[in-house]
Amino acid sequence: MSTAVRDRGRWRPALDRPALAALLLGLAGFGYRLVLTLLTVPVSNSDEATFGLAALHIAAGREHPVFLYGQRYMGMAEAYLAAPLVAVAGPSWPVLRLPVLALWALFVFLAYRLTRRICAPWFAVLVVGLLALGPERVLRDQLQAVGGRPEVKPAVLAILLVAVGLADGRVRSRPLAAGTAGLLAGLAVWSDWLIVPYLAAAVLLLAWVLRRELLGWCGAALAAGFAVGAVPLIVDSLRAPPGQDSLSVVRRISGVAGAAPPLAGRLRGGLLEGVPLATGLCPAGGCARWQQWFGVAYPVLL
Repeated sequence: MSTAVRDRGRWRPALDRPALAALLLGLAGFGYRLVLTLLTVPVSNSDEATFGLAALHIAAGREHPVFLYGQRYMGMAEAYLAAPLVAVAGPSWPVLRLPVLALWALFVFLAYRLTRRICAPWFAVLVVGLLALGPERVLRDQLQAVGGRPEVKPAVLAILLVAVGLADGRVRSRPLAAGTAGLLAGLAVWSDWLIVPYLAAAVLLLAWVLRRELLGWCGAALAAGFAVGAVPLIVDSLRAPPGQDSLSVVRRISGVAGAAPPLAGRLRGGLLEGVPLATGLCPAGGCARWQQWFGVAYPVLL
């Protein structure tokens, strides 16, 4: 990624061409999103306003909420990150969204590092270039402080990087690395339950890498780190009235949508509608038939 060169008695890192290209693309994507953040684009909504209210309460020392007001399943990490800025600069939409923008930059950096480690340098540049782009639907998830999405993605990538580092022997302190991965996993579960499938895949990879050390210090550090990261979730669930703990609430919400659709309907909705919608290829109102092609191409590309 970089080499050290000597300049008038000082050592400084020199980026190679792929790293420099990735840096320029990442800065372009960051600048694009910074301008949108300052202009409050996309427009806000009630969920983001609730996070802003929580950031105000945290900054004033009035409250220390565990979950979004009125819910018991979405963590308030973004409100806590924004609280110091709100205390200094006062409440505004850009101030609330700046930590989210920083999380996006961290996500792109980790994506570059992981892709470069397991694939190739120029392919990692291509990934950064794709992530620098952003149609309206994608930008909305990346820039709005609505809980869950911005912080859990870099957490999963960091766990994968830890697993890769442990696998190839580049990590010196293996228990410390395992504890850090556990901490990130706990924070991610507290923040948003939707990340659990991706988090499970990352943790399974980590457990496979540490399979001979899970009964030793690495396993203990992994469990301890997870417990520390998930402390808000664990404590609140122990104190909650029966049926009001986070897991019970998520189960109840998931089961009130009516009769489960058939498998064919789920595949159609998930692939032909969900994938094009999530990637911004069609408007929020739904996809036309000719816009559903990416849902078919997506599993092939995977």
